[in-house]
Amino acid sequence: MDIVFEPKLIISKFILTGFPMEQIYGEYETRRKATKAALDYRWDNLMLCIQDAYGHLYSFMISPDRDGYFITVWDITGTRQIWKGAVVLDENGYMSNEQIDEVMDRLRNFSDNRVKCSGCDEWTDVRDNSRRFYASIYCEKCWEKRYKKKAEKENYG
Repeated sequence: MDIVFEPKLIISKFILTGFPMEQIYGEYETRRKATKAALDYRWDNLMLCIQDAYGHLYSFMISPDRDGYFITVWDITGTRQIWKGAVVLDENGYMSNEQIDEVMDRLRNFSDNRVKCSGCDEWTDVRDNSRRFYASIYCEKCWEKRYKKKAEKENYG
């Protein structure tokens, strides 16, 4: 019997608006390491989730990079990318309200089966699984123009 156990650390929009990104990342890392040790859990991926206003959970990753932080958001399974980008910090180290609103807008739209194309950033229907390449989802135009041939060369087997 194959039973999967995946611990989740859950944050809300209010965490993003209420604390500097450095503090959020530090707390996440502390709790992630403590959770891994306490549960003897060996994987790092998808332990952090963000919760929208309706209680839906989405996989969420904060990564430090040379210019600050980078965030990626996927559906809860980690198979469909919803948003990614470098974090825009204000003068006090908080994620900008405009960017937080953009992330939350993407989550609302995902709940309505809409996601931005990973190629051109236009809205497309998330239910069309035929235009996916790894976790990215593409509109018809981008898929036919560029990504269909790339996907056909891949071996998912």
